[in-house]
Amino acid sequence: QAYNAVLKSCFSAKQWKAAVELVNKMESKRLPWNEFTEEALVSGFSLNSRWEKAVEVFEKIRASRKPTEMMFTNVVAALEKAGNDRLAMKYYKMSVQELNL
Repeated sequence: QAYNAVLKSCFSAKQWKAAVELVNKMESKRLPWNEFTEEALVSGFSLNSRWEKAVEVFEKIRASRKPTEMMFTNVVAALEKAGNDRLAMKYYKMSVQELNL
């Protein structure tokens, strides 16, 4: 849980590169992500205008389990903010289908 708190702090301080370094450290220590880690990453990258990283993390999560509604929302918001409306619509439609909305 300490890692998750530090991740949130990194993103709040607009230090997304420090968050990436922390995730790399977690992975090198073979510390698994949990739902809080995943939410922090997708949300943090989205809020820091790093839509590419938000999508990358989202897809990594999606490969192993169903993302939460909040994860979909954050990815769509990041894509819309970046002006990538076509991709935002793709993820919105995906959320409707996968979450049965």
